[in-house]
Amino acid sequence: MDPILLFFIIPIATIVGAIALEKLLNSPILVGAITFTIFLILSFTILTTNYLILGLIYSILATITAFITNFFDTQRRFKCKYKYRKML
Repeated sequence: MDPILLFFIIPIATIVGAIALEKLLNSPILVGAITFTIFLILSFTILTTNYLILGLIYSILATITAFITNFFDTQRRFKCKYKYRKML
């Protein structure tokens, strides 16, 4: 597989997918588990088992991205609630 695909395109797609899943599910641990199972299935069916380590790294990246997205989302919600209460 092409190195630019492994080290540039797949991580960016993983980050975008993790943000989308986090917005839908609102659970960072579940996002990491789903991405790990997707990469685990891909590793054993389409790719070789050598890509299992990359799948683990990508799922850790997705989990970190989901936690960051969850943090910013809760901060935004808290600011909106505080601003609404202050107006009353």
